Amino acid sequence: MTEISAPIHADRPVVEQWLAARGVDPALTPPAYSPVLSEQSFPPGDDELRMLFDEGVPVCWLGGPAIGGDELEWPVNSAGTPLAHVASIGLESLAGTVDADGKRAWGGGARVLDLLPESGNLEIFHDLTSFGYYPDGEPSGAWLVRWVPDAAGRPLVAGPGGGVADVDPRPTEVCQQVLPMPGWTVPTWEDAEPVLGAEAFDAYEAVLLDLQQSWHAQRFGEPAEYPVPYHHVYGHPSHTRGVADELLARHLPVASDDAHVLVAEFESWTALTGWFGDAGSLEVWMRASDLAARRFDAAWCLIRIDEITSS
Repeated sequence: MTEISAPIHADRPVVEQWLAARGVDPALTPPAYSPVLSEQSFPPGDDELRMLFDEGVPVCWLGGPAIGGDELEWPVNSAGTPLAHVASIGLESLAGTVDADGKRAWGGGARVLDLLPESGNLEIFHDLTSFGYYPDGEPSGAWLVRWVPDAAGRPLVAGPGGGVADVDPRPTEVCQQVLPMPGWTVPTWEDAEPVLGAEAFDAYEAVLLDLQQSWHAQRFGEPAEYPVPYHHVYGHPSHTRGVADELLARHLPVASDDAHVLVAEFESWTALTGWFGDAGSLEVWMRASDLAARRFDAAWCLIRIDEITSS
């Protein structure tokens, strides 16, 4: 196993001590609790996934089948093209990554966990072509975020299309089981520089690279040849938040007592290769008020292909 040097699973006090030892003031760039979806030890394919799902185990996976049955039809966009199934997150498994003491220690960043349900599955579908940047909105049905409150007894169903290019948006056939693991993120350098100052660049870049390399070693047992982001829930995006803030202010305006929450981010460097542009990421955003009210149809998705400096 390749050495993991960053305390990727640590509680907040340990993380803050590590940041300070690396020359980064954690009070200026507070780390945020962010469970990482790791594929360590899980082979690709859906054999084990289907077995565990049928046994009622709260599992998480990328691509592959979605939860079906009853009213859960496979979503299509306004042109009738089936959306790609990006991920299904077993919320009981996600909630189990941090206990009540951990939430208190992490503070505001972990309180987002109280907004998501702790049972069922959160499923994300996307047409893989709508970037979320258009001033007047995206094509109707470009994505779907839905909560399946109880997956027990439901079947797993494959999407329509069967790999035919004109009706299937996926550039690759993927099904990869993942496990939510305790983790954390820090802001990108672009977001941190105004408070840290330019003289902190070298120290901060080293922190970001170490964090990415450590997670890559955890996921794959080997170092990355170049910085690779990772799939995670909550936390900071791996691209500068300034771009997202500008777009979300237009498409998801919030009241003074509300906020935008990064629900999840999925990278397309590894299992989902090429799904989000040229090695980009898919960000799923919601208002905290919509998240608390279970209004998952109010989510806004962004495909980010601008330069990555952190994860």
